[in-house]
Amino acid sequence: WLERYVLVIQKLPHIGLILLILVGGFFLCSTLANRYHHWEQQKVAQVATTVAGERLEQAAPQVRYQVEETYTNYRWVDNQQIEEEATRMVDRFLAIAASQIQVRIDQATDPATRQWLYNVSFEADYQVVNRLSDIQQFFFEIRPPFGYKLLQDFQVEREGQALVSVNPGDYGFPFRLAPGESTSFRVTYQAQGAPRWVYEPMGQMLSNFRLTAFANFPNADFAGAL
Repeated sequence: WLERYVLVIQKLPHIGLILLILVGGFFLCSTLANRYHHWEQQKVAQVATTVAGERLEQAAPQVRYQVEETYTNYRWVDNQQIEEEATRMVDRFLAIAASQIQVRIDQATDPATRQWLYNVSFEADYQVVNRLSDIQQFFFEIRPPFGYKLLQDFQVEREGQALVSVNPGDYGFPFRLAPGESTSFRVTYQAQGAPRWVYEPMGQMLSNFRLTAFANFPNADFAGAL
C-alpha cells in the first residue's frame, strides 16, 4: 500500500499539469471563439450600415400547395350561439430541397444621376422533392427582384422547358408532381438597380444551399455569408 501511495504522489504533478493544460485550453478556446463572434458581428453591422438604403433584393422561391381544413364557425340565431363545422382551402408550403445560385455583379453609372448602379446576372437551379403522400398539385412561385430599375430576360424553366404564368403579372407556375418524385427549376434574368444585392430566404429552412457571387469590380464587400 505504501509503495502504491508513493507512486501516486510521484504522478500527481503530471496529472495536475495535464488538467491545467486541458482546463486552460478550454477557457482559451472559448474566449477566442467569443471574441471572434463579436468581431464578426461588428464587421457585419459596419458593412450593413455602409450599404443601407435602396437595394436589389431577390426572394427565395416558394412551393405552395393547398389542403382542405376543417374549422368551427359560430353564429347567433335567436339569441342562441350555433356551432357549425365547415371546410376551407388553406395554403401550405413545401421546402426547397436544394438551391444552387450563381450571381455576377458589375458596377455601372446611372447616366441621369451619375450614381453607382449594379448590373446583376442571376442564374439559379432549384430542386423540389414531393415528400407528401396525398398531394400532387403545386405552384412554383418566384418573383423578380425587388427594387430593380431595369429587368430583362426573366425566365423560369422546368426540366429545360420554359414556363408561362397563367395570369399576366402572376409569378406562380402550376405543376404536377407525384409523391416521392423530384423535379428541377431554373430561373435566369438580368437586372439593374441600386448598388446593393440581397438574397432573402423568406423565413424558410434552406437545405443543400449554395450561393456564389462574382463581384466584377475592386473593393467589393459582403455584409455576411450563408
